[in-house]
Amino acid sequence: MKGEMLHEQLFRRWIAACEEYAVKTEREKQVVHTVFAETRCYDISQFSGGRLPAGTPVSHTRYPDCNYVYGLDAAGKPCCYYPDVEDALPFSAGIFNYGNDFAEYIEYGNDDLLLPEKLDRMELQDGKPVAYLSLVMHLGRLPAACPKEEDDWHPLIGKYSFFYHVERYIYEGGRIVAAEGYASEPAGAPVHYRKYYRYGADGLPDEIRKETDSGCISYEYVRFPAADLERLTDELAVLVAASITEGIAAAEYEGPLTQVHLRYSDKKYYWPQVFVLPVAKDKDIVSRERETFTWGKADRQFVAHNVLAYQRPFTALMGYVRESGDYSAVENMLRKAACMLTKEQLSGRVSVTAAFIALALDTWSYTDVALCVSRQEEACSPVFTA
Repeated sequence: MKGEMLHEQLFRRWIAACEEYAVKTEREKQVVHTVFAETRCYDISQFSGGRLPAGTPVSHTRYPDCNYVYGLDAAGKPCCYYPDVEDALPFSAGIFNYGNDFAEYIEYGNDDLLLPEKLDRMELQDGKPVAYLSLVMHLGRLPAACPKEEDDWHPLIGKYSFFYHVERYIYEGGRIVAAEGYASEPAGAPVHYRKYYRYGADGLPDEIRKETDSGCISYEYVRFPAADLERLTDELAVLVAASITEGIAAAEYEGPLTQVHLRYSDKKYYWPQVFVLPVAKDKDIVSRERETFTWGKADRQFVAHNVLAYQRPFTALMGYVRESGDYSAVENMLRKAACMLTKEQLSGRVSVTAAFIALALDTWSYTDVALCVSRQEEACSPVFTA
C-alpha cells in the first residue's frame, strides 16, 4: 500500500476516534498495575509478537522525577497513560487499543472537543508488523464544533493540519529488511524515504538506516557496541567537540568569544544546540560564585554544526541511555566535549577571551553556574583535564 493510501487510512481512523473518548472508562477498569517512568515509554512502533516493551526502565514505586504514569492490564500490556507531567502539553487521557490485526495509542486533548491530538497505530498481519501509522494534530485554533460526517472533515485538513508519518515494512526470510515511508507536515512538502535494516550474526538488528529521496541519510537505530561506556563517550566527545569547533570557525565571528553553550533538554532532547556569546555581549555572568545566567535572545547567537560527523555513535549511545535509564552517560559526554572546547580554546581556530569557557547546560535547569562548572569538571576524565 502506497504512503498516500496509508495517509488516507490514518485520517479516516482519526475521524472515527473522535467519537471514542468514552473508551477511556473501559480501559481504566482494566488497570491491574500502575508503573512510573522518568520519560515516555510503550512506543506503539515497537509492538511486535503480541508484546509492547516499555523501552525504558519503569517502576512500581514512584521515585522522584518519575512523572510518567501508565496503567497495565492483567497481561502486563499498557492500557492507560495518565496526564501527570507539569511541563507537558495538557491532555485528558491516553488509551491503548489492541486487536488481532492492530495495536494503537490515542491521546485526547483536554479542551471541550476532546479531539485525538495524537494517534499511533501498528497494522499487523499474522501477528507481524506490516505498517506503522502516526498522526499528530498541529496545535492551534480548532473548529468550534466537530463535523459528524467524514466528508465534512476534508475541507478542514488545510486549516487544521496534521503531522503524518506512515511506513510499510518489507520482509525477507521472515524478518524486516526495509521499510518504505511517507511523512508530511503543515505547509511542508511530503517526504518519501526508505529504511534499511542490517542484522548481526546473532540475528538481532545492528542498524536501521534511513535515506530520503533527496539523499539525506540518518540513523534510527544503532546497536550499542560491546566496548566499555567510558571509552565510547570519550571518543564521541572528541567528535562532538571537533564538529562544534568547525561550525563556530565557519561562522567567522568578529571579535573574541567569551562563552559557548551546548544546550540540551534533560530526558527529552540531547542533540546539542550550540550558542555563543561574543565579548561585546558579555555581562560578566560566569564566575565560580552562585549566580544566574541572564542571556536574552538578543545576546545569544545560534551556531549550526555538522551533526552527521557524530550521528551514528550518538544514536548508539542514545539507544543505551533510553534502555538503561542512565541519562548521566550522555550528559557527561556533552560535559567532556565542553571541557575539550574550553581547554583547547577552540583549537585556535577562533579568537577567545582569557576567561573563555564552554559549558554543557540543561535548558531548564542551568541557573547555578558554579554547579554547572563543578559537574563538568567531575565528568571529565584525566585525558581531558591533564
